[in-house]
Amino acid sequence: MSNTINFGVSPYRTVLSINRVNSLLADNMERLSSGLRVNRAADDPSGLAVATKLASKDSSAAAALRNISQGTSLIATAEGAMGEIGNILDRMRELAVQSANGTLTSSQRSDIDDEYEELAAEIDRISASTEYNDINLTDGTTSSLSVQVGIDGSSSSQIELSFSDVDSTALSVDTSSLDLSTASGASSAITAIDDAIDTIASERASLGASQNRLNAAANYMTDMRAATQAGRSSIMDADMAFEIAESSRLQVIQAAGIAALAQARNI
Repeated sequence: MSNTINFGVSPYRTVLSINRVNSLLADNMERLSSGLRVNRAADDPSGLAVATKLASKDSSAAAALRNISQGTSLIATAEGAMGEIGNILDRMRELAVQSANGTLTSSQRSDIDDEYEELAAEIDRISASTEYNDINLTDGTTSSLSVQVGIDGSSSSQIELSFSDVDSTALSVDTSSLDLSTASGASSAITAIDDAIDTIASERASLGASQNRLNAAANYMTDMRAATQAGRSSIMDADMAFEIAESSRLQVIQAAGIAALAQARNI
């Protein structure tokens, strides 16, 4: 190897090495400061494309979970109204049994019928006023609606909920159909009220089944979100332990290069 007295090839190689290490160290510091392995598309083009799609699915899954929560609240509202109507029907049946007793006077039966009429009116009021977000649930206005529980536009991403009219007329316990002011009328009312109780029980069971289905959908969507977030994290997030170790390694190389360059200048 020839000897030179000017700035020769070897120092230039040292400068190139230092510049390369500086560039690597700058990228390393960016990953450490952001916590991300991919800070721009150039870092991992295909990985960024996959991570972007996963992020979109994650945000959509979060919206679906909110939809499910609202659907569950809607069902609870309707089921609560039907539960109270069921309680009223129980009282109506009690009144019918009482009025069917032959030991009562006409005046006493008339008093019983007055209470029955008030209870029928309360059933109508509950049926007409039960709503969620301005959606009527128990007056026959809304027969069904769909809850978006998935993240695509297919029918499999929706759960349909059904609702029925449960006012006194629909249940056949209205005051024009039943009359407790006579013993015979009270006896006939018992069977009609039993049918209404069965109807309410069936409607509540249907809503309960739908609520359980929504709960299952929420559990699935929660698991899917966790898997999606883990997949995106594996692409985007930096391995902090590795990056810290890499930072130390690059800083040592950088310091050694600078020392070598200083030594070359002193020769």
